[in-house]
Amino acid sequence: MSKEDAGKLRPDVLWTATLSSVAVLLLTALRWTLVDLIGLYPLLLLQALVGLVFLSAMVWSILYVVFRRNAKWRDVIPLLICVTAIVAVTTLPFTSLWLMYNFSSHRTVREQIVQDILTGTLQPDKSSSHSLVKLGLDTPAVSMGGNEVIVEKHEGDTYILFFTFRGILDNYAGFLYVPENGDPKLFYDLNESDSTELVKYDTNWYYVSHW
Repeated sequence: MSKEDAGKLRPDVLWTATLSSVAVLLLTALRWTLVDLIGLYPLLLLQALVGLVFLSAMVWSILYVVFRRNAKWRDVIPLLICVTAIVAVTTLPFTSLWLMYNFSSHRTVREQIVQDILTGTLQPDKSSSHSLVKLGLDTPAVSMGGNEVIVEKHEGDTYILFFTFRGILDNYAGFLYVPENGDPKLFYDLNESDSTELVKYDTNWYYVSHW
């Protein structure tokens, strides 16, 4: 290695820190979309692998500065990139931002589906108080986990849930259509305050989750 190259920041350290940090940020920002695409357990495995690569990159960045002869300010750049990624992941409300985007971008289609269900154009698979409606293949994916919605009737009113997360058993999250003067707590298991989240997004719409 020439004296000129010895004074430069090693590109392999820089690119490893940069790419692993970008991967962590993307994985965090797109977590709920990836759950629907590849499933929860594959996502957890992917998160572990990316986390391991990122941790290795950060340790390498630290050692690079510690053992670098006559280290300059530029030699700290890979470490700063990793630290910035950690701060972003731990402070930025990625889930809230994703939910806001999901709600606004799919609202028009969801409201049309609500009207189709209320008018009987779309019918549940079976007649009961807790039924699934499978949306057509030509309908955009507005409900994760199969593009199905849950329809419930309570006190003569219709409640409709669009999934943003569809887990195992009664673990779920999504946007719930609530009729005028309706109560979201009437919907399936949402009366359990210790395991339920209810956030009003707009008229007739709540973000709900049950764990």
